[in-house]
Amino acid sequence: MKRQQTEADGVSAAERELFGGRLRWDQSYIGHEDVVARMGFGQMAAALPRMVGVVLRAGWTADRRALTGLVVSQIAQGVTVALGLVAVNGVLNQLFADGPTGDKLRQSLSALLVLAVVSVGAALLSAWSTAMSGRLEPQVERAVSTQYYRAVTRVEVEATERPDVQRDLEAGKFGTDSARRMLGLSVGVSGVVIGMVAAAVVLASLHWALLPMLLAIALPKGWGAVRSARREYISRLH
Repeated sequence: MKRQQTEADGVSAAERELFGGRLRWDQSYIGHEDVVARMGFGQMAAALPRMVGVVLRAGWTADRRALTGLVVSQIAQGVTVALGLVAVNGVLNQLFADGPTGDKLRQSLSALLVLAVVSVGAALLSAWSTAMSGRLEPQVERAVSTQYYRAVTRVEVEATERPDVQRDLEAGKFGTDSARRMLGLSVGVSGVVIGMVAAAVVLASLHWALLPMLLAIALPKGWGAVRSARREYISRLH
């Protein structure tokens, strides 16, 4: 009977005997751990713009120049992705055409040069994006922390001694630590989205039937990424 009860609620016999139930951390985020574990892809996608908006507003307040450079570099990388796909298509058309191999290589030389220039440009833009992101991340964390401490100073000192207020303050501090990581994640997500849009535009210009193929490639990867993130999160909780 005890074994069946242990398997049902996931509480070991030692925890039940020593503590009367499951042993858990008494932290403010514990009340939300199950919600995050059950969150689906649609819920994550719906929450992402709001979280990115918080980071962008903090970055605009902290360093507008760095944020502008970061956005420009991300968009420019999307342009280089589109140009690279066009160059690759030109090279393949030349190589698979009829005729001697030497003539085909000479005819594709211009497209190869364009592809080389685009690759160098993409590398430079990636380095620029990394530099702007590294410059902006600590400033975003500082800006969010300033907002947090400014809000804390408006709370009565007597109220901060109450356990419920202390838990809210603890949760807020956890959010300020996450703002820096959220900026890096936003840069990665925006790069993927911009790259997919650029690829979709190029593929649509070649043939509309290539767009469903792009979705067929991207959707399983997105589903797998969400599943892996959820499994990693649950593993960390355990």
